Formats: sequence, structure tokens, C-alpha cells
Amino acid sequence: MGWGRGDARGGGGGIGVPNTYGLLTDLNDDVSLNASDLLNDYINDDEVLQQFFNTQLKSNFFDLNNFQTNFCNNSEPIFLSLNIQSLNSKYSEQKNFLRDLNDKNVHVDVIILQEI
Repeated sequence: MGWGRGDARGGGGGIGVPNTYGLLTDLNDDVSLNASDLLNDYINDDEVLQQFFNTQLKSNFFDLNNFQTNFCNNSEPIFLSLNIQSLNSKYSEQKNFLRDLNDKNVHVDVIILQEI
């Protein structure tokens, strides 16, 4: 499953994947995977959209530990994008993941599922 956050950050990573710092660094350094500039330019160039966004969007990849560390006690909305690769087969894992986030005081506002 991939997961991340919109508003201040977004992207994907892995649930249940060990800390993959080198891979995460490579993913976050690859400008072809970074949607931040494109999204922020689009928003800033449109006066109608500007009125709804009070923050710069960032697009980062996280593993579970980094995600919890970066977003515990966060007051900004969190938009989580997950490539779940079959909800039926990963429902319990997803439920446990969300429970773990809640236990770490990471509160997700919106969850977007791909490949359900």
C-alpha cells in the first residue's frame, strides 16, 4: 500500500515495510515524482482555486515510522493516498494501520484508495 499526505505533504510509501531510508530519499529527490511544483503553480495561477488553499502543497514519500513521526499532533488536514491493491485482502491490515496512526495521535482527514 502506498500512503502519504496532501495539504502540506503528500505521496506514498509502504505499510508494514521496514524503514527504507535510502529508497525514500531517492524517491523524494526524484523531481519527476514530485507533484508539488505542478500543483502549486496550478493553484497559484487560478484566482478561484487560490481562495480555497491557504498552504503550499508538498509531495513526499514516507514509511510508517517517518509518517507517524512527521504527523503526530499535527493540526493541519491530512489527505492520505493508499494503493491498497485489493481492499478485501488487506482490510484487517488497513484497519490496524489506521488504529496505529490514531494511537500515535495522527488523525487522517481524508483517505483516497487506489486499486480497491
